Amino acid sequence: MKIGRLFSFDGRVGREEWWLTFGGAVVIISAIDWLLLPFGGPPDSSDRSGQLARYVQGVGLIFSVFTVLLLAGIALGVTAKRWHDRDRSGLWTLLALVPFIGWTRVAIWVAVLPGTAGTNRYGFPDDGSVAGDSA
Repeated sequence: MKIGRLFSFDGRVGREEWWLTFGGAVVIISAIDWLLLPFGGPPDSSDRSGQLARYVQGVGLIFSVFTVLLLAGIALGVTAKRWHDRDRSGLWTLLALVPFIGWTRVAIWVAVLPGTAGTNRYGFPDDGSVAGDSA
């Protein structure tokens, strides 16, 4: 297993690895937000517990932001590699910025449609896979 490939934008991955990686990132972000939810309320009126609550909120917020940025980087990398599997530039991910139409097109093209068979200009199938043996 090559963890460094999680942050790489080179190579190709198939639908299965995209679903596992992207879905895993969404599940982890959701779980962290759910776990930090109790610390998001207003601090108590008493001074001592209010200070502790603000401290816990600050640490939780920093941890949450760091985790979301880390997992967003992984999700962007694996999505770019999925576009490569479809023989398109990873910049096609920017289409998701177009409300509704962009989201729908990206969801269909990346998550549903198969990649190109055989080698394309981005390499062999699953060339960017974390589990792959190629360099």
